[in-house]
Amino acid sequence: MQNTETTNSSSKSSIIQKVIIGVLILLSIVALYFAFSNYSKLKENQQFFETEKSVRIAELKSLQKEYDDLQLNDSIHQDEILEINERLKIVLDSVEDLKANTELVNDLQRVKRNLLAKLKRLKLENKELKEKNALLAIQKDSISSELSSALVVYDSVNEIKKNLELVVAKAQKLFVSGVNFKAVRIKSNNKVVPVTKAKKASGIEVCFDVQANTVAESGEKSFYIQVVSPSKKVLGGRFYMNEEDDRSINFSKVSKFRYKGKAMTVCDFVEPLDNEAFESGKYTVNIFDGVNLISSSAISLK
Repeated sequence: MQNTETTNSSSKSSIIQKVIIGVLILLSIVALYFAFSNYSKLKENQQFFETEKSVRIAELKSLQKEYDDLQLNDSIHQDEILEINERLKIVLDSVEDLKANTELVNDLQRVKRNLLAKLKRLKLENKELKEKNALLAIQKDSISSELSSALVVYDSVNEIKKNLELVVAKAQKLFVSGVNFKAVRIKSNNKVVPVTKAKKASGIEVCFDVQANTVAESGEKSFYIQVVSPSKKVLGGRFYMNEEDDRSINFSKVSKFRYKGKAMTVCDFVEPLDNEAFESGKYTVNIFDGVNLISSSAISLK
């Protein structure tokens, strides 16, 4: 009786042990299954992140090329574009060896969005600046054209003005006529007598008539007298005037008078310098208006 109970107890224990072992085996199989399943999922996720990383890097390299192209066509934002390119190069170099994960992929996506926004802004500003520059160029051409037209008009008006000034200047010129001159001697009693011999002459008296000109302004006027001796020297030559070609004209006397709008006779006296003396022969008397010769006559002394 007792042996039967012992046998039954051992049989029950054996059955329980087998059940426990079976449950443990089943749990192990389930654990292995879940472990393998999680590993497969982790591997798939890692491949996904690596793919996403490669896509983001390719997108950033494409943006880098766009920035390089923009740098060639945008002279205004050169410094900013250069700085962005430098930072982008650092980012690309640093992520090549990093393990792909959600955080890295998100970071690359954020960098991409920021770069796209900046690229869009730079392109828009560059476009606006080019349009403004084009408008300024058109306005400049228009202003240059108007200025050229204005200069043509100005030159034309200025030419007309100069011509009018020449006409007025010619109209205001005084003319001389009735030029006569003679060699004279001044006696001790200051009496002036004409002479014909060179050794008796003290000087040459030159007289000329100034014609009336109602257009000419009243005031002090002057003509230049030049007496040339037989030896081709200017008698009493104290005055010089330069011509346009830098040649100078030597004059014997500046004959000044006050013109009052009416005809008048002007007389002046030309005498030799201390080291000069009258000589026999032909004397030429020239009258100049500035550098322009307006009268020439001759006289001979014995």
